[in-house]
Amino acid sequence: MLDFLSRWTAAVCSTGATLSNTPLVFEPEMEDITILVCRCCGAHLSQSAAIMSKAFTGRYGRAVLVRTTSNVSVTGRSERVLSTGSHVVGDIACRGCDTIIGWKYMACPASQVYKQDKFILEEHCIRKLNSSWLE
Repeated sequence: MLDFLSRWTAAVCSTGATLSNTPLVFEPEMEDITILVCRCCGAHLSQSAAIMSKAFTGRYGRAVLVRTTSNVSVTGRSERVLSTGSHVVGDIACRGCDTIIGWKYMACPASQVYKQDKFILEEHCIRKLNSSWLE
């Protein structure tokens, strides 16, 4: 993995990329923290510490609710009837490969307000990376 990061950094630096268009790479302060990454391109999306719940269902199966994400863009805004009621959500896509990886809750019923501005990451779109593997 370290070799991949070295090659990626060299490639990004050689293209003249700036901080605003360079994907964020987590540098965990604690050892053995788990990083959630895009299954397609490996972009860092969130940390295990940001997981609020693993008891969610996405479009294609299991999903996790997280407080924060990085390297994602919100695409569109639509009202969806989910198992807990009608919610306004926006699909989120990985900035590294444009794969739809989940959604962001933008408006929720009063009983579900804790979800507002949180993110669903579909488990089939992500994988877990242990930070100790980076060393």
